[in-house]
Amino acid sequence: MAVASSQSAAAIHIGNVGSLSESNPAGNWTIYQERLKQFFVANGVAQDRKVAVLLTLIGSKAYGVLRDICDPQKPSELSYDSLCQKLTQQFSIQTSFARVKKTATECQFGSVLDEKVKDKFVTGLINGPILDRLCEEDHKQSLSSLVQIAVKNEAVIKESTKELNKLHISKVVKSQSVPLNHNKGGKGKKPDQIQGSATSESVQKVCRACELSSEDAVKEYDMYSLKQISDALEPLLVEMLINEIPVTAEVDTVTGISVFPKWLYDKHFSNINLENTNVIFRAYDGNVISPIGKSCAK
Repeated sequence: MAVASSQSAAAIHIGNVGSLSESNPAGNWTIYQERLKQFFVANGVAQDRKVAVLLTLIGSKAYGVLRDICDPQKPSELSYDSLCQKLTQQFSIQTSFARVKKTATECQFGSVLDEKVKDKFVTGLINGPILDRLCEEDHKQSLSSLVQIAVKNEAVIKESTKELNKLHISKVVKSQSVPLNHNKGGKGKKPDQIQGSATSESVQKVCRACELSSEDAVKEYDMYSLKQISDALEPLLVEMLINEIPVTAEVDTVTGISVFPKWLYDKHFSNINLENTNVIFRAYDGNVISPIGKSCAK
């Protein structure tokens, strides 16, 4: 097991409730923005860090679009609210249609204007449920009908995702609640829970630091999960004994090493000598976290 310093604890906290994989929000920016807001709330992301987190998570394709619409300024030079406003204007169905219609009108297509706009409007949509729905329609469907279908689907997806996000966030926060303090040998009290994660929402239960074969090379471990599907699953928490002290930890078969915060080490395991380690961790936002030491637990 590795112990993170107090300076590292804040960085771990940022990504220890849920995960928001790098994704292209262009197909449904409104929904992505709502999930991003809940991610900020759940992880306590400060206002001055929101721009950096947003630009890290949205993906290279959406970032390229954002750079174009922010030019001559860089996205990092604008506020979080300004970036969200620009992305909303860029990716909403109504705004997208208005932009295509305005551009096409200036091209003097005459009687075939609607057909040209329809082709550009549909082909300009990002792969996703709205484009899939429009592709189900007959190619002779009118432009106004296609726009209406797209707008309705956008509203339905937005509303349904809003309810799912409420349910998901409440479950995650519940699983991260801090249990009562535990005194060694006491009964009827909840054990301490390991917080922070080597992959997703909490630090794992199995200590494998003693199995590292080499201390000569620096080893990196990502502190985030790349699969959004894991967000929808309830964490599997188990109570285990570390040096005969009960600790609640989340089972995770992906991580190869366990980490717990320094406060837990100071509280229950300060009698254990820590060895030097070259292992480092990298959080989802790129921050490097260096443990203060390692130890093999029973």
